[in-house]
Amino acid sequence: MTRAVASTSSPCATTAKVTSAEVANKSNSGYLMKYGADAPKGAKFTGDTFKQHDWYELHNEVISLSFGSTTYELSEGAIVMLSCSGTTVGTVAKYPMLRMLQGRAVVTDDVGWYGSVQTEEGLFNPVAANRKGMDFQVSRNLHQEAQPTFNEKFRWYANFSDQPIGKTVTFTTGSQLINVTPYVPPSAGTCRHVNHATLETTGPYGHGWAKYP
Repeated sequence: MTRAVASTSSPCATTAKVTSAEVANKSNSGYLMKYGADAPKGAKFTGDTFKQHDWYELHNEVISLSFGSTTYELSEGAIVMLSCSGTTVGTVAKYPMLRMLQGRAVVTDDVGWYGSVQTEEGLFNPVAANRKGMDFQVSRNLHQEAQPTFNEKFRWYANFSDQPIGKTVTFTTGSQLINVTPYVPPSAGTCRHVNHATLETTGPYGHGWAKYP
């Protein structure tokens, strides 16, 4: 079952600033996998460009991903896909967004676009007033000990309500603030400007909790 989400994330608009991302700084200690229409069962990825509508997995590999003016430093084990977000609910989705099933992303934007990360627990991006030059981190761990199966990853890819549950932690080490749009209680959908947040799903979409220390 799919679900409607009242948030700033959605498929990229035709006016999107960027619809692909360039891979750089591979550690070359492992490999990447790609899943999509031309690789439904998965294939080793040897290119330099991530595209929308595919998902990518890092196996014993770390990379830098340049998505517009936003740089995402991705950890080994990360499972991600490209998407877009707007600045507020109802606005055009034209800014870089990385959907993440698991892993860690360190996000930097020197120009000042609204580069963001989305997990099952929430949407995370810089506060508009201080987004230029800001660094923040988003990490997500699944509750299950085993690596997700293909069917579990597909449920995440298709944005089903019964996708794997987990915990997301986000923070910035400086004085700048992260804009957090939680998808879990209390007050799901209400943005908060914080330095640190922990959010967890405990069941199907919308079931869980969030803490803002």
